[in-house]
Amino acid sequence: DTVASIYYLDMINRAKPAFIADFGTNVEIALGCRDKIYITSAPAGPAFEGWNIKFGTTASADGAICEINLKNGIFKIATVAGSNTSGICGSGIMSLVYELLKEGIIDENGRILPPEDIDSENFTVVRKNEEKGENEILIYFDGKNSIKFFQEDLRQFQFAKSAVKSASEILLEKFKIYSYDDFDVFISGTFGSHIKPDIIDLIDIFPFKGKNINIIESSVLNGCLKYIFSSSSEREAEIKNIIKKSKNFPLSGSGIFQKYFIKNLIFQRLSF
Repeated sequence: DTVASIYYLDMINRAKPAFIADFGTNVEIALGCRDKIYITSAPAGPAFEGWNIKFGTTASADGAICEINLKNGIFKIATVAGSNTSGICGSGIMSLVYELLKEGIIDENGRILPPEDIDSENFTVVRKNEEKGENEILIYFDGKNSIKFFQEDLRQFQFAKSAVKSASEILLEKFKIYSYDDFDVFISGTFGSHIKPDIIDLIDIFPFKGKNINIIESSVLNGCLKYIFSSSSEREAEIKNIIKKSKNFPLSGSGIFQKYFIKNLIFQRLSF
């Protein structure tokens, strides 16, 4: 998958570095140019694809909640294909977390606060789960069916965002490039076509902000198609060159990753 993404972006021939994060079951990350390519895999789990989330679904499913706004105690939602609500996908989760942070409904440690501790008028979206002794968010209710977001769902997202930011931070340091340097940024994955780039910045997924984020629905599929339609000699030479210039940084058992992971669990406060 990573080789296909690198091949599609023509990273091996770029003068300016390019960063790509391919969101799937885990998040494959590559950073490179014609001089060198560094790669790693963030152990994020499938939260960005809606898995391990109680009411989660994929961004390809009709009716998946892909965008959320919160005003006057009411969630305004948009769904994929405008269909009846079926669940919440990765972009919807990002949008939801952004709204909850903005309204002070969750704190920096990722805890859903009780209504009495919330200053915002939108405290009404919080419900107390007496059985679990935890707070939860009521996103949607039509009189019969409901969609909720639980504390354990927030933890899954929190772990995923920390893993991606930590892996990205390590890769930038290894590459000896700074967050403020000029490099291109790409995000690949089905959910990416539904997410607003500014939300990605605000919920603190990457160690850089203010970049122009280019969305690719599937860099892997595009890389495979490019391979199929290229001449045999050309593609074989490019793939060999990619493999030769690529260096993998495995994070399993890495003390540095653990240190960064714990630090990046914290959510940044949003003020408007």
